[in-house]
Amino acid sequence: MDKIKIITDSTCDLNSEVIDKYNIEVFPLLVNIENETYMDGVDKVF
Repeated sequence: MDKIKIITDSTCDLNSEVIDKYNIEVFPLLVNIENETYMDGVDKVF
């Protein structure tokens, strides 16, 4: 039997309790600002 994994990007706005409870993989959205690329929720921009 194959396993199923829930994945989403960082725009889903799920709280950490839901992410941990269901073992959801969250991939950071890439944001480009003035020729620089940042990962949403990972890199501190301001």
